[in-house]
Amino acid sequence: MNFKKLKFSLKCALRGLKLHCRENSFQLMIIISVLVLILGLILKLSYYEWLIIFLCFAFNLSLESINTVWEATFDYLEPKYSLSVKNIKDLIAASVLIVSFFSLIIGIIIFVPKIIQFFQN
Repeated sequence: MNFKKLKFSLKCALRGLKLHCRENSFQLMIIISVLVLILGLILKLSYYEWLIIFLCFAFNLSLESINTVWEATFDYLEPKYSLSVKNIKDLIAASVLIVSFFSLIIGIIIFVPKIIQFFQN
């Protein structure tokens, strides 16, 4: 294992993460994730509930990152308006929406019973 290459790769990845953090949609997902973390701590989620929540975070943030990369790539390759490129970018954005929607459903399934129980006690 070459630690110099590993260090360089990590440096590039952190630079990429810094670039993602400038994107509005990524920032929104980070804010939502922090709020979910706080709510999860208040409601004392179980080990398995935390696993599911963190998988949702990973899927959402990773897919949003991939979406950003594809959009930037298409904007670079085709700077002028193109209906084909627009359709491709919309399809990619739809995949983020689908994952976000199902993460919301998972959040409702996990949090609603705990919120009800919290207010009954």
